[in-house]
Amino acid sequence: MHRTLPDYGVGNRIDSADSEHEILQYPLHNCYGQGESSLYSGFCRSGSCSSNGYDDRKGTSLTTSVRTHQLGLAVNVLLQSHCLPSAETCVSILQACNKFKSLVQAKRVHTYMASQGVILCSFLADHLVMTFVRCGAIDDAHRIYASVPHRTVFSCTALMSGYVDIGQTDRALKLYHNMQKDGIQPDSYTFVSLLKAFECIHDLEGGMHVHSYACEKGITSIPHVCNSLMGMYGKCGALAEAEQLFCHACRWNIVSWSIMLLIYCEQGQAAKALQCYRQMHEEGLKPDQFVYVFVLQACGIIADDAKLLSFRDHLISTLPLEIVQALHGDACQKGYISDVFVGTAFLTAYSRCGKLSEAEFIFNQLRDRNLVSWNALLSAYIGNGCEEMALRLYLLMQKEDVKPEQMTFVLAFQACGNLADKLLASMPFGNSSQTACLQILQSLHSDFCVLELFEDTVIATALLRSYSKCGAIAEAVEIFNTLLNRDLVSCNAMLTSYIEQGQAGKAISLYFEMKEHCMALDDATMITILLACSDVGNTEVCMLVHFGAVSTTIDDRLDVAATLIHTYGNFSMAIDSQACFEGIPKPDAPSWNACIIDHSGEKYLPPAFIIFENAKLAGIRADEVGFTSILAVCMHAGLVAEGLEYLNSMRADFGINPDCQHYSVLIDLFARAGDFKTIENVLEVVQVQGNKNIWVFLLGACRTHGNTKLAKQAFECALSLQPNEATAYVLMSNIHATLELQESF
Repeated sequence: MHRTLPDYGVGNRIDSADSEHEILQYPLHNCYGQGESSLYSGFCRSGSCSSNGYDDRKGTSLTTSVRTHQLGLAVNVLLQSHCLPSAETCVSILQACNKFKSLVQAKRVHTYMASQGVILCSFLADHLVMTFVRCGAIDDAHRIYASVPHRTVFSCTALMSGYVDIGQTDRALKLYHNMQKDGIQPDSYTFVSLLKAFECIHDLEGGMHVHSYACEKGITSIPHVCNSLMGMYGKCGALAEAEQLFCHACRWNIVSWSIMLLIYCEQGQAAKALQCYRQMHEEGLKPDQFVYVFVLQACGIIADDAKLLSFRDHLISTLPLEIVQALHGDACQKGYISDVFVGTAFLTAYSRCGKLSEAEFIFNQLRDRNLVSWNALLSAYIGNGCEEMALRLYLLMQKEDVKPEQMTFVLAFQACGNLADKLLASMPFGNSSQTACLQILQSLHSDFCVLELFEDTVIATALLRSYSKCGAIAEAVEIFNTLLNRDLVSCNAMLTSYIEQGQAGKAISLYFEMKEHCMALDDATMITILLACSDVGNTEVCMLVHFGAVSTTIDDRLDVAATLIHTYGNFSMAIDSQACFEGIPKPDAPSWNACIIDHSGEKYLPPAFIIFENAKLAGIRADEVGFTSILAVCMHAGLVAEGLEYLNSMRADFGINPDCQHYSVLIDLFARAGDFKTIENVLEVVQVQGNKNIWVFLLGACRTHGNTKLAKQAFECALSLQPNEATAYVLMSNIHATLELQESF
């Protein structure tokens, strides 16, 4: 249910110091792309580097060294001292090690303190634990913590936070329970670490228990505790609870709004995120650079949804772009556009709105590009179908001495595979395009191996899919076989690769291997195996997959149901196909289309027309696939007039422009009726000169009906588009051979 956020008063705002303090305590998680998780965690407590005013000459020298960031010299001065250092001196140097994340110097200081017999009071032990945690030596920090007789909440909380940051939430929770046994009372930051632990493992029940305990302690009104509670509820999918906390918070700041924006984006509630941002302005809060990142992500979600649903409403389709442009102007005025993270977010938002030139402009204006920026532009090129530009950008990265990482190669592999798909679609009867793309992919693979990057399942899956698209199924199988930890995604990728390369039998064998290993199968697995069953005509496996889908309720999903209908239709099992269709509570357009296709054979013509009309009566808006199916029905029946009527309805009633597939069916319809005069009229009106597939298809029809005049026109047009393609030559040669054979009799 839609909930309206309350009208906050300006008096609830907190000052900038508190806002920064919140950022330090609650590092927001990944909201944009790889590397963005460091947006907030990059800020750290600077700590005081002063010596607290001690008078000796050594102490003054030490303070000066720390203040000038000469940490190594400062530690050397400490180690060369012949007198026992004070706790304040040790804390000062530890704070500097903490600030600069210098584990080497921290260990030197710790070793020196142990050799000098410095007593680890609680105050000094706390800073030692904190320093080792911040420097990434969590085990050393734990040993120091365990050796201290009088432990404090400060060191315990620091250690808990360290375990959560490296994903060892079980150790963090165990530490909290031991802390309770020792009688150490948690503070507000302990609750922050504890909530983050439950957030990481998506344990809503545990998080709610902590919430209840925080209420008993009376600390839920503290901003960083409230913000952590919101973050926990958001990560656990409890949007209503997060909203309730936000709406009833007695104190809120820019971080509170940022967390709420992030939650809305992660839950796919982009409209609410924009509403939240609008209310921020109404409350008088000025957004920081991170708020821009979240709002731009919301705009990108809306733009993606508009593409997915094929909105034809101009206002709906242009709304995200208009918001991004307005934000762009606002960010320029505030000086945030020069920030690399904000600039990268704008780059991504423009590309998701289909404005690639604006994305390129933003990229070129970035002064301090990082790897995230380069990867974002790579992704933008791929998302907008500019795979060649993506590969050129990869070459530019090499010239600029930008070292790629795993995500860079995932995108480059994807670009190569997509390019092979596109080139093969334009030249369906040749493999020269696949050969060229395969050579590029092999070069990319070599680059990856030379850099000795860690090869995980994601990279291997992207690589095997690209090899498959380039026609190198053997290389794809080799990569798949080397995977030590195969997951469902990699197995599904291999299944799809087998289907694409016409090896449906191997896909079915892999399916049974997955079942033997008790792998949980998803709808993508079911759909792929059903396609394999259709290819090899295996009704037994099809029924087995159907049973598995019913057992796991996957058959309720519309895409699986549509594939089942289509598969049974291919087996001419009309009763089973119809039963699957009738079992769908609310069929969508693909389900109706599958049912129409199953009835497109000659003996099912009347039911096909009835199904198509019933779909319209049910409020299903016919799409391109549906019209292709019904035109195919007309083609099989030789119903020329009806075919033309449906084609006109497609334009006039549904606003769908016919594509190559529709005209191919229409030409076949006229060719079967021997009406080549109408075909010539259609070719004069329709702009198909740039589509080779139309002309190749027409050549085949001319060969069947012996129309040499139109065949010559089709042959010349096909050659003008692709003179090196052999298909047109073969068809034309067959036409001449048939003509010579007829003349010999």
